[in-house]
Amino acid sequence: MPMIFLSIFLLQGITNLDALVTWKNGKAYGFSGNVYYRFDINRNAIDPGYPKYIQGNWAGLPFTRIDAAVNWQNGKAYFFSGNMYVRYDINTDRMDPGYPKYIQGNWAVNWGQVDAALYWSANKAFLFNNATGTYVRYDVTTHKIDPGYPQYTSVKWPGVTYRNIGGAAMWGGKGYFTGNGFVRISVPLGAQDPGYPKPLNYLPDVTYAAVNTAPVTPSYPATRPPPTTTYRPPTTPVPTNTAGTSKINGTLTYIGKNAYNQPVYQQWNNIRIDLYKANAQFNGRLQQYYNQGHDQKSALHNMLKEDYVWSFATSSTTKATTMNSPKYGMAFSWFGFVSLAPGYYRLKVEGYPTLTRWVNFPSNGQSINVNIEHQ
Repeated sequence: MPMIFLSIFLLQGITNLDALVTWKNGKAYGFSGNVYYRFDINRNAIDPGYPKYIQGNWAGLPFTRIDAAVNWQNGKAYFFSGNMYVRYDINTDRMDPGYPKYIQGNWAVNWGQVDAALYWSANKAFLFNNATGTYVRYDVTTHKIDPGYPQYTSVKWPGVTYRNIGGAAMWGGKGYFTGNGFVRISVPLGAQDPGYPKPLNYLPDVTYAAVNTAPVTPSYPATRPPPTTTYRPPTTPVPTNTAGTSKINGTLTYIGKNAYNQPVYQQWNNIRIDLYKANAQFNGRLQQYYNQGHDQKSALHNMLKEDYVWSFATSSTTKATTMNSPKYGMAFSWFGFVSLAPGYYRLKVEGYPTLTRWVNFPSNGQSINVNIEHQ
């Protein structure tokens, strides 16, 4: 049955899955980019009206992308995005109060993010991290890591042949891991079943005629949930930026649509923008990406998610501007940072981990304009 689940997503035009999670009443969810799909296992079909955008359809959930998801099998589920996570109540279908929270300090892992998670059996769950190639085993009852972890995924899970795990889920007594295809893993050995890995469109036990492959256009939610203000940046050494003379001017705007399906730019005021500066581990990590063939843009895109190479510097709050923009008119918000020393910086929008940007000042006396749009 899980192979049906994975393959139907591909037939709907999905070439990768960021997260998988089994739900209740025979439902399962697959997340890809900023959209998600609900799958009815019994009908062997995606439910009508999908895909949908993540934001606007999961009560209180502030993320536009899901890196990992796991059903804790006690009425709660956890969703991970970047360095944040939320706890979701399955029965009330909404995020629990007091979330999101930082992964570090709450999950006893020294990771920047969780890339895959699944409930295995006997009140045990597994969390995986691609950057370190390690995993931990969690006790669902005590919510603590079992002794002897973390361990290397490649050693204890020889059947998981993907360096970067996309999604993970359990179904029918088997574990499924996605990458540029998928593998099926046997319990409890962690070994790959014969005949795997396979591409996502390989269907050995279902016919195409049994699958509804009609494409569905994602529905655009009418409103956006407000960003959370229940957390603050972690305590980290604060870089000294006062020696510099460079500055960042930024605009933060979210985009709605009118009755004619045209973009409508709206203000987004009183939102905190966090500024991080590259730390001592940054250059070594950047060189690793260069050695792998990445250019600067590609390397920095990946490093935006790796919190350990950035140190928190300061914050700025967006406010309405009196300036006029040819694109936004008067309806846009402004923020800024001044007296910055040369180097690489990361901008993060509070409550929206995917709205993250990087900038670089090779020398003093420069000014960079950053436009951040949220759709």
